[in-house]
Amino acid sequence: MPSKGYPCPSDTNCQGRVFPRTINYTFQSQGKEITVPDITVDVCDRCGEMFFPHEAARKIEIYQHYSEDVHLHFSPEVQAKLANLAHKHHHSLNDEIKTIIEQQLCRVE
Repeated sequence: MPSKGYPCPSDTNCQGRVFPRTINYTFQSQGKEITVPDITVDVCDRCGEMFFPHEAARKIEIYQHYSEDVHLHFSPEVQAKLANLAHKHHHSLNDEIKTIIEQQLCRVE
C-alpha cells in the first residue's frame, strides 16, 4: 500500500503532501560544488520544498566538513609497493590507496 505522506509544513500553505524521495543532493561550500549521494529527503508533491530528516542533514554535514582533498606523502619504498598492488588489481594508485584505507576502517568499526 503506497504511503499517504504528510501535510506540507511549508510557509506557502500549498496544501501539498510530503513524501520521502532518495536523491543526490548538490550544494556549494567554500566555492566548491559538493554532491552527497543517496540521501532520503522529504519532498512536497505540490511546491517541491525539501525537508531534511536528521539522517540526511547529518550526512550533508559530514560531506561539508570532510570534502577537502587529503594529500599524503609516502617513502619511495612504500610508493613502489602501492604501485605494484595497484597494477596487480588494475587500479590507479589513488584508487588502490582508497581501497586499502576503506578496508582497514571497516575492520575497525
